[in-house]
Amino acid sequence: SMVAVGVVSFLVVPVPFFAVTAYGTKKYPQLLTSAAGKAKLRAFRFLFVKFVPERYYFGGVLLIRSLLICFVPVVFRGISTQLILMCIILVVFLLIQDRQNPWRSSAANQGDAILLTSLLLLLICGCMTVQTEADDVVGIVGTVCCLSSFVLTCGLLLFGVLRRIFHRGVKYSSFICHHKTDAAAQARLLKMMLQIKAKQNVFIDSDNLVDLDLLFDVVRNDVENLVVYLTRDILRRPWCVGEITVAFLTSKAKVTAVLTPSFMAPSTEQMDHLSEYVDQTGCNLSQYGIFLEDHSKVALMKLLDPSTRSVRVDATLQGSAVFEKIVVDLIKGGGPEGAVSGTGQQEKLPPLPPEDGMILISSEPGNIEATAAASILRLKMQEHLLHLSQDSALCLLCDHSSEDLDALSSCTAQARAVIVIL
Repeated sequence: SMVAVGVVSFLVVPVPFFAVTAYGTKKYPQLLTSAAGKAKLRAFRFLFVKFVPERYYFGGVLLIRSLLICFVPVVFRGISTQLILMCIILVVFLLIQDRQNPWRSSAANQGDAILLTSLLLLLICGCMTVQTEADDVVGIVGTVCCLSSFVLTCGLLLFGVLRRIFHRGVKYSSFICHHKTDAAAQARLLKMMLQIKAKQNVFIDSDNLVDLDLLFDVVRNDVENLVVYLTRDILRRPWCVGEITVAFLTSKAKVTAVLTPSFMAPSTEQMDHLSEYVDQTGCNLSQYGIFLEDHSKVALMKLLDPSTRSVRVDATLQGSAVFEKIVVDLIKGGGPEGAVSGTGQQEKLPPLPPEDGMILISSEPGNIEATAAASILRLKMQEHLLHLSQDSALCLLCDHSSEDLDALSSCTAQARAVIVIL
């Protein structure tokens, strides 16, 4: 009867709590970028407030650790078995904690490690004071651990050798090819949004690459989708042209073009004289076996062909909604000619929300690069403001109408802070 009571109690209390916390942990990235997620973030604040933004999921890890520690003495009756399993659990989670460093302060990380180490030492010392009879379970557990370690080590070595010889898997779901002078913030924002919304591993050379000589090798072997963010001078940059050439001629990567309003395709005459059109001052592509008049010309013609998958920046949208639309289209895969889905007229922006204590972020209206920089700042601040205040609301002025000067003045006067991006 006590077993039945225990099972029912476990199903009634811990299981629903674990289910709710798992849901909150899974939805955390989407709640950060959703205007309607503020109330839910307050409800789940206890899960994330103590940890650095990159380790927001560690609250769930601690719950699993506590559950396993509680289960050991309930499920296993032998003292020797309990001691072995408790030591294994503590060692595993000590390694995880040391690897992740999830707490917001180094003192908390060190304190957690010291606590786990102390518990482990306490168990080892306790073994000396308890008289136990050696049972078959201890021998079985020891044998299984030794054999498992040996088989796992040999298997990992064999897998690594075979993978190295026969296959090089895709490391990046998307590679964003862009001209940093025109679209550094825009490319970075797309990377962040694709990581949040599509759980993609996105590559940008300025973040991930130490040696630029390896750039073309990454495109050739480790990329599933090459996203070419077409701005005014991107096809004049040798590294960008080289990436496009490698993707079309030697890689299995799918290519998607993002057409921005500033992009102008090279003329027929410029295509016939690519060696003069492309600025090779800092990079001579022929050193990498890429010849502009032959290889690159074919690749650029394929890129600009109407049948190539493309996404066109919607001129009817303003503010961060521009990038929301681009990301949605990229996740869907784009389409030939990337037709604009707007109405041809600028959509009206919503008025400023009448809330007190907001943090306003101001950027140059109509400047898409400034809008991207403001959006990046908002995403970064959302991660860190959650543990400071439950009522902090971030507002991008570029996402709201500024026609009503009285409303803008009132909102600014009641704001907790105003950040101006110059």
